[in-house]
Amino acid sequence: MRTRLARLWLLGLLLLLAPGHATPASAAPLAVATQCGVERWPVKTLADPDAGRVDPVPVPATVAALRQLPAPATLPDRARVAPVELTTYAVTVDLIAAKLEDDGDIHLVVAEPGTPAATMIAEFPDPDCALATAPPLRARLAQARAALLAATGNPSAQRFVSLAGRVTLAGVGFFDRPHGQAGAAPNGIELHPVLAFAAAPAGAAPCASFAETGHTLCDRFLAYWQAHGGLAVNGYPLTEARTETLEDGQPYLVQWFERVRLEYHPEVADPQYQVLLGQFGRRIHPAEPPAGAQPGRRFFPETGHNLGDDFLAYWDAHGGLAQFGYPLTEPLTETLEDGRPYTVQYTERARLERHPENADPQYRVLLGQFGRRLLAGDAPAPAPAPVPPPSPVPPSPAPSPIPSPAPAPSPVPEAGYQLTATVSNPSPARGSTVTVTATLTNNGQGVAGATLDTVWSYKTTTASCAGGPSGGDGRVSCGRDIGGATSGYTVTIAVTVTYQGQTFTTRTGFTPR
Repeated sequence: MRTRLARLWLLGLLLLLAPGHATPASAAPLAVATQCGVERWPVKTLADPDAGRVDPVPVPATVAALRQLPAPATLPDRARVAPVELTTYAVTVDLIAAKLEDDGDIHLVVAEPGTPAATMIAEFPDPDCALATAPPLRARLAQARAALLAATGNPSAQRFVSLAGRVTLAGVGFFDRPHGQAGAAPNGIELHPVLAFAAAPAGAAPCASFAETGHTLCDRFLAYWQAHGGLAVNGYPLTEARTETLEDGQPYLVQWFERVRLEYHPEVADPQYQVLLGQFGRRIHPAEPPAGAQPGRRFFPETGHNLGDDFLAYWDAHGGLAQFGYPLTEPLTETLEDGRPYTVQYTERARLERHPENADPQYRVLLGQFGRRLLAGDAPAPAPAPVPPPSPVPPSPAPSPIPSPAPAPSPVPEAGYQLTATVSNPSPARGSTVTVTATLTNNGQGVAGATLDTVWSYKTTTASCAGGPSGGDGRVSCGRDIGGATSGYTVTIAVTVTYQGQTFTTRTGFTPR
């Protein structure tokens, strides 16, 4: 539901950005500025030579993440600082205060939802001071300013007037030189100009504060945390949401927890996979040699390992492949940070631990607390915390209703049918060809005449291939060149096999090296 609401809201925001969108009713007109701005004014009003390079499609962000961006060493008067000043950001914010400046700008102070001390500035220029701006862009400036005035009334030119409420802004990133501005972010980041102003999307996730660690969890990360096991699976937050350069060399909005690192990937086409987990398992324990299929356990040909018993039940119940990744080992005994031996199994994004000493069955399988260890630079981790009490936020929902892209067969239309899928190389080189082979059987016998369709979800795009009909062994294949697929990013492949009007689905995938 949240995903659908967020998509509808983003569509509405894009409509607000479209030229010709009707201007909302506003308060009485403000007086024309006595003197328009000077410093970096072409950049502030999208009248500079690089204005045409600004991407008008809003990139979701947060005030906390924008405040973490590194400040540039120099600020050119008539040029933009890439990539921040070439990006339009969409942020949900709490309103703090507003004032009409001498240059005609409306200076709006906003804050991270639920964190009033984490502020930044959003500026609404006077359209009469943007006469050099291209007409479509100037119209957007005017529409955003009119929407602000309709919602908050005319600001004072003598003092800041306090405001309240939660809204969503879309505006171009801009670094300002520090000069004692009220509400300025420590790095000088602003939205200048603001191109759209709207009420926050209905159903937006609230924030939750955790006294245990002193951190706050908001918006999409809170929604994911609640839908994927809450405190027991992810642990307490160890940081605020912030921007970090990850292993692929690209900046992402992330937040660290005791057991996971949540990463926001707006470049992923499918919204249900835009929040992903860092691959902690691979960083702590490298993949072991393949073990081969074992009876009574689910085999993953992508890595050559199995999951079974309570570890498989936990993996399935708490998000499957999307949450944990493929298994990297078989179950093994390790002495953990508290000096005691446990049965554990590593996956790409987690370490599953069996804790038979816990009386409550829901805490018999726990995840390793990698977050603290990695944040400390791989220093020895403290002893595991006691089994967590129920989450201090409103009770988390049951494990996510979003289908996990696990390679386990989906329920099939008729008893006796089973679909499996494998890839020719689970860790291919970029530019190589990967072949998907699906096998459909009925009571152990291959089904001939089935057709195959696949959808490949790369980091920034999707692709497809098809094949068929299957032979007497039930196998049907197709392949494609993976081109410049992102190294280290798991490409999931949705596999659909059709036979005599029945549809069978499963998933597989690979991680380019």
